[in-house]
Order: sequence, then structure tokens, then C-alpha cells
Amino acid sequence: MFHCLSGMRLLSAFLLLVTIASCKSGNELVTVSIDENYSLEIPSHMEKTDELREDAILQYRNRYRNCYVIAFKQSSDKSLRDYQKEAVSVLTNYLDKPAITDSGITKLGELTAFYTGVFGKMEQEQIYYDHLTIKSPPHFYEVCVWTRGADRRDRYGEELKKILFSFKPN
Repeated sequence: MFHCLSGMRLLSAFLLLVTIASCKSGNELVTVSIDENYSLEIPSHMEKTDELREDAILQYRNRYRNCYVIAFKQSSDKSLRDYQKEAVSVLTNYLDKPAITDSGITKLGELTAFYTGVFGKMEQEQIYYDHLTIKSPPHFYEVCVWTRGADRRDRYGEELKKILFSFKPN
């Protein structure tokens, strides 16, 4: 009898470990190519979509968390600052009382980029955008992440910024 109970406890412990090990947190990062030259690290809990913007070269979302990632590639001979101003104006035009919360030039390896944080309301809901414009002549890449509401910004903001700054050569 004792031997049988000991075996059942061992089997139960083994099954518990297998169950725990097979559960994914969804926070594992997956390398996703933007194009033949660059990639981003996207959490595995986000799903690929094509419903955000038809001109985007990359789109991911998590509807439950209300977190989104989108990327664009454009050819332009503008300066980084001029291109960035134009790109961010597209965001601010959709928002009521938009505010730039943070901005500045940064380096991503050998590439120069301009980061901009944007906040505003859309249909009475707070929207928080983080936008990165990257110069890679003759192209510019834009990566934008966003979420809705201050509570989600507090919960997922750091994860979204990690996605943004994971932009790197393949």
C-alpha cells in the first residue's frame, strides 16, 4: 500500500511539472523580419494581423491587452528630423489635444533614430503612442507601438518600448 501511494505521488508530481512546463507565459520574444534587412523582437502573445493599416510592412496586436505594433518603410531624401515631424503629425492629427511626452535622437547600433512619445484622446479614450523613425538610406523605417488607457500604459509600456528599440539588422 505504501509503495502504491508513493508511486501515485511521484506520478502526480511529474504530471504537475509537465503541465507547468508546457504552459507558455506569452512573454517569450520571437524575432520577426520587417523586410530582408531588419527585424524586431515581438512577444509571442501578440498575433500577426493585416487589419491595422494596409500600407504597413509589419502588423502585430494583442486585442486582450489592447497593445499594437506597426512598421512602415518609405523612400525619402528628407532629413531625419523633417521625416520624423511629418510621420508624427499623422498620429497627432487623429488625437484630441495631442501632447509630445518625450522625444530625442538615439542610436540603434550604426543607425540614427528619432524617438517620440505621443499622448492624446481618441473618442474619449486615452491613447499612448511610442514612435521611432529610423534612417537607413535611402529609406526611412517607422515603428510605432501603442496602447489604450493609463492602466495599460503602466502595465505594458516597458514591454512596448522594448519592442520598439529591438529594431536591428538581420
